[in-house]
Formats: sequence, structure tokens, C-alpha cells
Amino acid sequence: MKHRPKLFPLFLVLSLGTAACFADRGPSEQAEVPAGAASAEANAGAVTTQLKAEDDKARSDNGPVTRKLIRTAELTLQVKDYAKTRRLIDAQLRTLGGYIESAQIRHHDETVSHANLIIRVPSDHLDAFLRGSRGMGKVSTESLKARDVTDQHVDIRARLGNARKLEGRLLELASTRAQNVKGLLEVERELARIRETIERYDATLKNLDGQVSMSRVALTLTTRRVYRAATKPSLGEQLHNTLAKSFAGMLKLGHSILLALVALLPWIPPVGLVYWLGRRLVRRWQRRPRATAA
Repeated sequence: MKHRPKLFPLFLVLSLGTAACFADRGPSEQAEVPAGAASAEANAGAVTTQLKAEDDKARSDNGPVTRKLIRTAELTLQVKDYAKTRRLIDAQLRTLGGYIESAQIRHHDETVSHANLIIRVPSDHLDAFLRGSRGMGKVSTESLKARDVTDQHVDIRARLGNARKLEGRLLELASTRAQNVKGLLEVERELARIRETIERYDATLKNLDGQVSMSRVALTLTTRRVYRAATKPSLGEQLHNTLAKSFAGMLKLGHSILLALVALLPWIPPVGLVYWLGRRLVRRWQRRPRATAA
């Protein structure tokens, strides 16, 4: 304990000398990371943090918005004539601004008996299209659905706006504050990530807007009678059909005659007997006057 007073002045002198040595070192000796790179990385991180704060604020500040509804419908009709019904559907779509997205038609022996149509029609005219379609045949099944994507649309739109703001700030940072290669590469990597995010958000918004503006209708048509497309036969086909009909008529006539003969067979014996008796009586009657005159 009695050596402490002597060691304290020595410790104080050593501490002051060490501090002076560090104070005399230049900026290049104090830090190994370039100042430009550190500044660029710090700014990129700060902008990213600010983006998150603005994203949360944008979503919380949104007031009343128009509802975004994706409406879909399914309708099954039993129709008399497929060709006529298809013409009516095409005319209705031209009037309402819709179109047929895909069609699957079932054929059997060159006939149409079943068709599945995927139709896109403006959402504002969906009810009008369904009303017009119901009158084309007998409704077998019908369903109508609506999916609310308003919150999803608002969220993605806010994120997209903030991502574009961040892209602009990073471009400014790359042109004014990135003083070296390392800092510039850091900003470029952040720009690539943000641009990929912008493309993804933009594609999602376009997909949602397309589904909201154009409703999807799954229309199924079934025919009560098979529809056969009318075709004009060739001359050879007409000759063949005429000859076939002639032979068919001949066979039918022979069949009828044969059946008539078979039907008459039971009548032959009694009719023959009546004929024989009648003829015998006639002969006797003819001979009787001659005997009386003699």
C-alpha cells in the first residue's frame, strides 16, 4: 500500500504520452475503410430505413378508397341450337366490349353437343351479360362471386410509390456522394434490388387491375338435340344416295308383298272351298233349264 504514491505519477505520465501519440497520427492511419465508401453505405442504409417509415405512414394515412372487387360468375345453359346461341353470345360481347378468352367444344360424329367458354366482360356490364345469357336457354346452374382486394391494392400501391422514391434517391446518391468504387458498387446493388421490387409490384398491380376491370365468366352450353352442320352433298354423293334410296324402296316393296302373301295363306283354303262350291252350283243351275226343255 505504501508504494501507491510513487506509481501514480508514473502511470499519469505514460497515459499522457500514449494520448499524444494517437493525436499525432494522420487520417489515413486512424481508419482503414475509405471515407467515401463508409459515407455511401451509411446513406444507403439511412434511405432504406426512411423508406420503411414512409411506407408505414403512407398506408396509415390513406383515407376512404374505392373498393376493388374481382367478380367471377359461372353459368350453365341448356340450349336448342348451339350455332344460334353462339351467334347471340358473340353479338352481345361486341355490344358490351367483352371477348372470348378460351373455348373448348366437344364434337361427336361431326356434331356439337357440349361447349365450355371462358368469357371476359367489363365488370360494369357483368350483370347485363348474365341477364342476356339467361334468356338464351334453360339455366341449369348459376353462381356469382366477388373477392375484395382493396387492402392488397392499397398496400402494394404504397410500397410501389416508396420504392420509386428510394430509386430516385439512390440515383442521386450514386451521382453525387459515391466517391469510390466500393461505395458505388454498394449503391448499384441496392438499385438493382429496388428495381426488381418495383417490377414485381407493378406487375402485381396490373394483374389486379385487369381482374377488377374485366370479370371472368365460365359459360357452359349443352344442347338438347345434336347440332349437325349443314353441308351440300356432291354429285357423286347425290347419285349414290338416289340409288341407295331406290334399292331401299324396292326391298321395302318386296318385304311388303311377302308379308301380304304370308297374311293371305290362312285364307286360301276357305276361299278355295267357297269358290269350288259356288262354281258347282252355277253349273247345276245352268244345266237345269236344258233338261226341262227336253
